[in-house]
Amino acid sequence: MAGFDIREMMNDIDEAPGKVWFWDLEQAVIDADRCVQCGVC
Repeated sequence: MAGFDIREMMNDIDEAPGKVWFWDLEQAVIDADRCVQCGVC
């Protein structure tokens, strides 16, 4: 699933105030020592 596909699926769901999607962050590039095994990549 592409990163933005989930947004389209959730269009009718209210997001929490200040929500920042992980893949919108420049820092979202995974370094081996930061990996939390979330499966996003």
